[in-house]
Amino acid sequence: MSALETFLKSPYNYEHFRDFIIDTFGENIGIKRQTEMTYSNNEQNIIQSYTQVCEPITLDRLTKLGVYAFKTKSIHAKVGLHKELASILKQNGNLSAFLAVFYEEDKAIGNQAEFRLSLVTAGYDYQAQKQSFSNPRRQSFVLGHEKIKSAKTQLQELIDTKQKDLQSLQKA
Repeated sequence: MSALETFLKSPYNYEHFRDFIIDTFGENIGIKRQTEMTYSNNEQNIIQSYTQVCEPITLDRLTKLGVYAFKTKSIHAKVGLHKELASILKQNGNLSAFLAVFYEEDKAIGNQAEFRLSLVTAGYDYQAQKQSFSNPRRQSFVLGHEKIKSAKTQLQELIDTKQKDLQSLQKA
């Protein structure tokens, strides 16, 4: 089984995610040691902690991609996760996008360990004159189970793309 299939079909596992990122972007991306950082002590936050997988990946001269794994209270609170991730993206002004895995620790131990892979991008709404973020209902897959055909097809295309850019990530 390929690193992509292992990542898509298995319950969330940091090493599987890391291997998928290496297959996609290459080995020279500054892989970091797995270090979980507390996100916030606010009980209302959905994100509990995070792990930065690698150094920001430069896709082109204007686009830097952050790759993170987020431990959450729920992977199904898409809008809440998106808002918290948008806030983190605002705080990291040098990043244009996040490729993130969201997982629930309690469920990562059992067999029903679904997790979410999402791409969140920042842009600028000139009409509203403020920063904007991609739609949370798009550019997201729920993984960790057998129904992976669409995700596998689209992510394999990304892996096979020679020159990775924001557009190829959004297409996947």
